[in-house]
Order: sequence, then C-alpha cells, then structure tokens
Amino acid sequence: MTAPWTCRSCPALASYRLNIEDNDLQQLIERGAPIPHSDSDPEDSELLRLLGGRVVRDKRCVHLPTPAGEYDVYVSLLRGGHGLGDVLERKPAAVEADVEEGHLLPRYAERIYGVVPGDPAATQQRRAEIRLRRGERAVPVAQWREQTRNRVLAKDFLYPVKDMYRESMALSERWAGEFRAFWDLPDDFTF
Repeated sequence: MTAPWTCRSCPALASYRLNIEDNDLQQLIERGAPIPHSDSDPEDSELLRLLGGRVVRDKRCVHLPTPAGEYDVYVSLLRGGHGLGDVLERKPAAVEADVEEGHLLPRYAERIYGVVPGDPAATQQRRAEIRLRRGERAVPVAQWREQTRNRVLAKDFLYPVKDMYRESMALSERWAGEFRAFWDLPDDFTF
C-alpha cells in the first residue's frame, strides 16, 4: 500500500563530520595525557571530552577541499546506510543482536527502531507511537514534490551534488531524459 504522503521524519543516515582544529592534541601527547581514540557515541563524544580547540560539526559527512593543520583532527562517521525498508519493520531480534554486538547504541534500539529489548508487547506499542508521530509530521506527496522540484529548478544543492548530477546527465542522455521527465523540467535543463 502506498501512502499519499512522504515522511520527512523517517530515520536516514546517522552520520556526521567532526573536525577539531587548532586543538591541544600535541600537548596532550607530550604530557602523556589520555587522547581520544574513537567517537562511538555522538551524544557523549570522547573527542569533545578530551580535546580543546575549534569544533566544526555538521551532518555533511564530506571533507571538501579545505586545508588541515598539523594535529587537526578530522572524523567523518558514516553510520549505517540508507538501508532497505522501514527501520520499524526490522525484526526485533536482529536489532537486539546489533546492540549486543556493539553495532547499535542501546538507546537507539528504542528511539529509532522502536524495540524494547525482551518485551514484544512494549515493542509493538512503541512502534505504533513512532508511526503515529511520523504521520503527524508527514506532508502530502504533491507538496513534497513541488518543493523538491523547485529546489531542482533552482539547482539548490551542495556543489558535489550538482557536479554528480551534471556528470550523470553528460554521461547518459537516457538518464538525463528520465531525470528531466520525472521532475517535469525543460528539455535543455542541465546542472
């Protein structure tokens, strides 16, 4: 069954970029003080706890051509992919296994996947609540399509995305034609 809306609040890629520039890493090393080795929990960042410096944090996950200084720390975490299907349809046992194996933080089992470990009834209730909240924030497909088409027409994308579209259109006239047709674009539209 296809819903007449799109979900802007469905979970997507849980990734981020974290740079700590002009930091005190060299001094920490020289003193033999603890230094960060990972950033496995973005809400309790080992990097942010142990390093001082200028923090650049966003969800771009891309390190565009910018200079990096000696001892600058650059982390680009790509957690999970877009995957296949709705996270709320994933088998609870598989989610629990991911937690046990250290692939998923325990709080995300319930927050993202709607899984209350060891409690099937609570899992069913939690997933129903999440679906209800999604529906409340959803927008009609026609509205989403018009907003997105306007972005395409305005070429309102980061330059790597614009380059990707430009190259794809140049490499395949068929793909370019299908892209133009899908978004109802002029025949000469390109990036």
